[in-house]
Amino acid sequence: MAGRVGGLVPGLELKSIFLGVSQSRNPNLAAVFYRMRLIESYGTGIGKIERAYKSCPMQPEFETAKGVFRVTLPNRNEVQETGGKAQPGEGCSTSA
Repeated sequence: MAGRVGGLVPGLELKSIFLGVSQSRNPNLAAVFYRMRLIESYGTGIGKIERAYKSCPMQPEFETAKGVFRVTLPNRNEVQETGGKAQPGEGCSTSA
């Protein structure tokens, strides 16, 4: 689980994030991270998470409340019990 104290940037809604809208809390810091190649580009993380879990039975959970933004990522490698047989990932693709 990853959380960020401070929540979403004022005016940004959870629905907007899923549409690819990105707004940095600190644009100068984001620009430095981009130039240092610590981030690929702005606003791509949520889409990458969604694509990585597309074929998984358990999906990520995105929550927002006043002052909080939290993403809970299920373990994609967890072995699921089905009909007495353990099956890794149950059809969850391991490529992201």
